[in-house]
Amino acid sequence: MAIGVVVIGAQTAGLSAAAQARRKSPSLPVTVLDWGRFAGTPTCGLPWLLDISRDDDTLARPPEALAGKYGFALRLGWEVVGVDWARREVRCRRDNGHEEAVPFLRLVIATGASTKQLPSSAYWRDAPMHGSALRA
Repeated sequence: MAIGVVVIGAQTAGLSAAAQARRKSPSLPVTVLDWGRFAGTPTCGLPWLLDISRDDDTLARPPEALAGKYGFALRLGWEVVGVDWARREVRCRRDNGHEEAVPFLRLVIATGASTKQLPSSAYWRDAPMHGSALRA
């Protein structure tokens, strides 16, 4: 695998980063890694970021087709288990259990966020919720 940009995460942010990297440096290899079996489909502003017109049927295409159109490698079923910054490698475990190191020149981590349980509503009932309480 050629050394280039490696993107961890194949949802909207990761696909957007991969397309942007490809657009900025067309000759640089771009690889997107994700542990899941499915990549996020482009929604919201992503088609405009990728210069896709509204009349284009790209929104209905699977992410693999988008990867092919923009020339980045999409590796689904690759769980990232570590990053070796000294060697500039991402250590991955494939869905078959095989481990592999993927070298990178630049690394983008676009793994998203997770939800957090907020305190009970009683906490919020007594909290001040006006503009002056939010100012720094």
